[in-house]
Amino acid sequence: MVPMQIFFENVSLALRVGVHDHERKVAQRYRIDLVIEMHDGDAAQELDQTLDYDQVYDYLQALQNHGHFELQEQVARGLADFLKNLQGVKSGNVRVAKTAIYPNVAAVGINLDF
Repeated sequence: MVPMQIFFENVSLALRVGVHDHERKVAQRYRIDLVIEMHDGDAAQELDQTLDYDQVYDYLQALQNHGHFELQEQVARGLADFLKNLQGVKSGNVRVAKTAIYPNVAAVGINLDF
């Protein structure tokens, strides 16, 4: 059995996340990174034997139409719960980061293993 990781890197989404009034009204730019460890990389010879990237991409895109999240933690936990229920997924990591929060900070976010 060979471990295999699938990743989505620097996914840029406009999300409404936060507790302040301005965060509730206007979407802000977030960066999402995913690392998805599969149960058995050797077995994946056909699409139905591995992760369908489109499922993950579509879920990420749908987050933009979700409405408001109170906390980044909710976004991260929702992603982790979605991913761990996909076929063949063993574990992984979700990073959600707000990229325009402070003038001298590249990003502030959540790093969640599942």
